[in-house]
Amino acid sequence: LDYQFYFSGTEEGLTEQALLEAAAAQLNTLVAYYTALEKAEELGLDGLPGEEQAAILEEVSADLENGRQYYTETLREQNGALSDAQLEALVEAAMQEAGYSEQALCAHYTEAAIYEHIFSYCTDALTLSTDELQAGVSHLAEQARETYATDPDRYDYDQLLDATIYYTPAHVRRIKHILIALTEEDAEAVSAAYAAENTEEGDALLAEALEHIHGEAEEVYARVQLDPGKVDEFLQELTDDPVAADNPDGYFVRESSAMYSPAFLEAAFALQTEGELSGLIATSSGYHILRLEEIVPEGPTDLEVVADAAYKTLLQQKKEAAFQENIRAWQEGISILTYPSRY
Repeated sequence: LDYQFYFSGTEEGLTEQALLEAAAAQLNTLVAYYTALEKAEELGLDGLPGEEQAAILEEVSADLENGRQYYTETLREQNGALSDAQLEALVEAAMQEAGYSEQALCAHYTEAAIYEHIFSYCTDALTLSTDELQAGVSHLAEQARETYATDPDRYDYDQLLDATIYYTPAHVRRIKHILIALTEEDAEAVSAAYAAENTEEGDALLAEALEHIHGEAEEVYARVQLDPGKVDEFLQELTDDPVAADNPDGYFVRESSAMYSPAFLEAAFALQTEGELSGLIATSSGYHILRLEEIVPEGPTDLEVVADAAYKTLLQQKKEAAFQENIRAWQEGISILTYPSRY
């Protein structure tokens, strides 16, 4: 429950009623989980093959090592005067308190594997019809439209995380660019000044840093203008963008995005014709040469573009819903006692 609150960011200001409701929901989830494990045992699905047991032991070993390393570094930082023996004793105590024991971790991974077995047993035969796929994609697109309307930045994060885009909001352009980056030394100095909230010093250092690479940027720009037919090659060959190779189609840039500098956005949306190039655009990263690839229309993404990803998502949702129905049916035949007063 603590883990759930930590990641949802709701541990602060939680009312007693909300806590009770969350605890009840968490308990119901655990009851469903162990109901499925009981059924797996009844069906003989609780035996794990040797290779699966070996994989679990590897995961347990890795978790123990990561936990030991984390607590060793944390406790050493808190008290550098500890002897090795004292530090080791504190690490072991901290790990036990947090549940980092071989027995507990083996039980956790074994139960998770058995749960996957019975989940597969009950759901592997399920598929989606064409009608289900089309209706599901329409629903996902509508969900995305509503999400981006209330939280426009979510579109930027979905693009950054390479999530499937089911709906494109208004005012989006696909842009490719060549970056002539600041030198590493200059970039560190500029970043340090801005991080210290010394804007005046940061601006001065940035202006000086841009001057250091201005000649190189002009040479790159001249080369691009002389041979515009090779722009696609230049976009990969001449750029200092470290993730250019991971984004061969460019970047989907939203007009009010917080992920791009105002100068970059202004230049991107000043371009009007697909294939049009900008001049040299200065930002805190260096100089950019932008090319407009596409003015992306607002609306749902074409079905054929998202069909494969949507099928996996929708089929998983169908499987999970069907499995929960199985669990509810199994629970009707067993006696389950819970103790809400102990929340």
